[in-house]
Amino acid sequence: MKSLAEGAGRAAHRRLSCFAAITLLATSCSHWSGEAPVALSAAPIDPPPSAQTPDQQHAELTLARLPAFRRGLALSGGGVRSAMFNVGVLKALYDAGRLDDFDVVSTVSGGGYAGYWLYANEQTRDGDKTTFGAGSFEGDLFQQRVCELSRTGNFQTYVRMGRALAALRPSRASIAGYEWGLRRTFGAGESGTTTIAGLAAGTGTRWPYLVMNATVHDEPPRTGQWLRRLFEFTPLFRGNAGYGYWAWNDSSPPLYKLTAISGAAKPLLAQVEMLPSAGAPLRVPLFDGGKSENLGAVALIRRGVQDVTIVDAEHDPFYQFEAYRILRGGLAGYGLRLRIDALEPAQPRTIRPDWPSAAFHGHVIDTATRRSVSTVHYLKMGISLPVRAQLIAEREESSLGAASQRGLDRAQAKACVPSPLSRPTEIWAAYNAGSYERWLNERNAKARRINRIAPEAGKIYFPQYSTLDQSYHLDQLRAFVGLGYLEGRELIASLPRGHN
Repeated sequence: MKSLAEGAGRAAHRRLSCFAAITLLATSCSHWSGEAPVALSAAPIDPPPSAQTPDQQHAELTLARLPAFRRGLALSGGGVRSAMFNVGVLKALYDAGRLDDFDVVSTVSGGGYAGYWLYANEQTRDGDKTTFGAGSFEGDLFQQRVCELSRTGNFQTYVRMGRALAALRPSRASIAGYEWGLRRTFGAGESGTTTIAGLAAGTGTRWPYLVMNATVHDEPPRTGQWLRRLFEFTPLFRGNAGYGYWAWNDSSPPLYKLTAISGAAKPLLAQVEMLPSAGAPLRVPLFDGGKSENLGAVALIRRGVQDVTIVDAEHDPFYQFEAYRILRGGLAGYGLRLRIDALEPAQPRTIRPDWPSAAFHGHVIDTATRRSVSTVHYLKMGISLPVRAQLIAEREESSLGAASQRGLDRAQAKACVPSPLSRPTEIWAAYNAGSYERWLNERNAKARRINRIAPEAGKIYFPQYSTLDQSYHLDQLRAFVGLGYLEGRELIASLPRGHN
């Protein structure tokens, strides 16, 4: 067993060395993209956030078979780290019987990876499809789904990432490789023909209305341009307040392609959406939705969703809550006030926040009428004191764990077949998150050396692991899924009494 552990350790050190090289390349080549820092303005523009026509709003609700969008879920950007954390949160919501309660799901970038995976599993599974999420989370099937993710978690290899970063202009090959990786890892075996418009009628059952968010690249982040930069894809239309909302004609692009646009962190991976116009079609270059609003919350708030749950898994090593501050500032320009008392003011914290809970609650208020627009439940990826106690209680000395667990890992890597979990999901989650956290944060000398020389975007603590790493391995992947599950349970437990 010693040789197994040593071999795994050598592999882990090799992947950290590769990651360090990619980090330096990414930061040194960032000027090639011509990407300006994004500083969103709170200045109002015309039209306001709720710029859809009444007919468009009515069509969305009719499609969703609802009198109103009452409850919405926003999954933030943050690459593969965010995707895996969100998978864990979704599992917790499913186990509590709450995932099926959401009327609308809004995703950005890495949150879109998790959304693509969730909807693809629903599309491809057999049997009863009335309970949303059963294709990913029901019983022992969850173990199989996580195993399948771990087999393909290396979805953007370091070689492919290096080639993309070294390119001087957008490359079809780089975009095709990115899309192929998304389908392979998160597509759940779907054929590549699943479209967002197809989700409207999909199964004859009501699934949450899906909104995927992107950013218009050619719109500079200057005063008054926020809503011209935000761009939505939904089962009914694509567009924004500045360019207009355009219905799909005969078909919409494959879901994996929209996921790739929403997650294209560099303009080198931007793609063009053609919108109708009086003359020639309008070319709109689109890329990472997180470059305008990384939480996906605007899509819910502007629709007047009454109860909004936000999962914030962006890279935030000092817990400055930048995504929250950007959302708050942007909404203020439209006469909406977002306030979560526990986050006011959002001051820099430590790597290990001493939170009694990672879940916070607040409201969005219309400042003109003093009317409540939305109640907000905000889950921040971090390790609260109760979760830390769980991690310490269940962790092993290394991220690989005991010999029996290593044997299970090897068997699952060969063939992902449903089998009973060897331990309750909560214990499984704490074991994986706690073991990996101890290995990376306390036992890994190479990680400490990388953190001394790497820029902020490249530091690799758990859970604030750099978004630049798009190549996750078994222990790493399970750790983020596990942490998401534990914090998702914490969110559910923190909801106000009477919330249902």
